Amino acid sequence: MTDPPQPRNRGSELALVVSRRTLRRVLTATVAVLVLAGVAVAGYVAGRTSQTGRNGEDDFVPIATTSSSTVPHSTTSRQATTTSRPATTTTTASLPTITLAADRGSGPTWTGIKPPMIGFSGDSGNIVESITWTVWESEEAVGHGTWGYNSCNPDCASGIVTKYTAIITLSDPVGDQFTILAEQTEGPHGFEQSFALPVPADGAPWISLSDG
Repeated sequence: MTDPPQPRNRGSELALVVSRRTLRRVLTATVAVLVLAGVAVAGYVAGRTSQTGRNGEDDFVPIATTSSSTVPHSTTSRQATTTSRPATTTTTASLPTITLAADRGSGPTWTGIKPPMIGFSGDSGNIVESITWTVWESEEAVGHGTWGYNSCNPDCASGIVTKYTAIITLSDPVGDQFTILAEQTEGPHGFEQSFALPVPADGAPWISLSDG
């Protein structure tokens, strides 16, 4: 004899459905929380890794500083290349000299370089003073100074002396001495003249030993 079907418990079935729906929502919420937590952890780890990269290994990389003795840092190592150039010096002994009379021809001869003055006449009518030598080389020497033109009016003792530029050029070296001295004076009464060197003791041009 078959048992009659038992009547369904509608209340139990409804409670089971509600429980399943609640569990599904709880699981969904839990997954969402876990995902957000994972994102947060990943962001935190990435931030710490970046911070470690900035404050960790990079701290040992030399940083270029501006100072008189610091070479700016370069990530590419290059071998320094220096070119050694021999110093060029010209000694006085290797330059030609000139020989002039001394003290208006009354003293011994003088031999040297770069005289500060040169007299061309015994009466002081043609003396080049304050000579600045802009060139003194193995083949030529050039100096600039001043000479005074005397109007000699009414006489040379009381005349007016006007200063003008004068140029002295030395050339044609033979051995260790220049052999030609040229004087070029400027002004309305300027002129040019040249002399053979060396000058004898009683000749001209001459140099004052007290000045040179």
